[in-house]
Amino acid sequence: MTDSKATPPEKLARNFAEVRTRIRDAAVRAGRDPGDVTIVAVTKMVPVEVMRMLPAVGLTDIGENRVPAAVEKFPRAPPDLTWHMIGHLQRNKARRALEIFTIFHSVDSERLLRTLDRLAGEMEVAPEILLQVNISGEAQKQGLAPASVRSLLAVASAAEFIRVRGLMGMAHLAADPEETRPGFRLLAELLAEANREGWYREPLVALSITSG
Repeated sequence: MTDSKATPPEKLARNFAEVRTRIRDAAVRAGRDPGDVTIVAVTKMVPVEVMRMLPAVGLTDIGENRVPAAVEKFPRAPPDLTWHMIGHLQRNKARRALEIFTIFHSVDSERLLRTLDRLAGEMEVAPEILLQVNISGEAQKQGLAPASVRSLLAVASAAEFIRVRGLMGMAHLAADPEETRPGFRLLAELLAEANREGWYREPLVALSITSG
């Protein structure tokens, strides 16, 4: 039953609590610690007025997929948010992006990786990145081929200012969640192999997964 008299912050808090409960239950079923899961609220198309409500309900990680939109929102958004870049990043927008974003989920080329590392050094920032892997095999999707992950991690191991935290992948959109599991499993297996074989200078700990 919905409460028509609930205020927007109350509705937001209730919805977020439901999401956390679902994540907790899923983590427990999988034998995972729910505390290891970071919820990123995707705020593209969301006005700043709504974003200002997020910290009060416990949401402090937000995702934007376009640098111009983030530039417009950032000065008016709460200062205690951690900004995740979840969309494809063009190298000519990397400097502006580094002024706002702390975590980049979509690094998929050596040129972009080197650009971010160089600019991070100039700007004295230390962004975290995830390598985007094309786990669906769809030509229209961004991301590295799975076979290319090892070589890009080798390049990243020599970078001075950026730190790779893990991998990101987007499965194909499907009505049946079971159809997305092979892609997610592939990403998890790649991360496990990278750690087992020492492809990067430190263990990778993060998986960012979605479908679309």
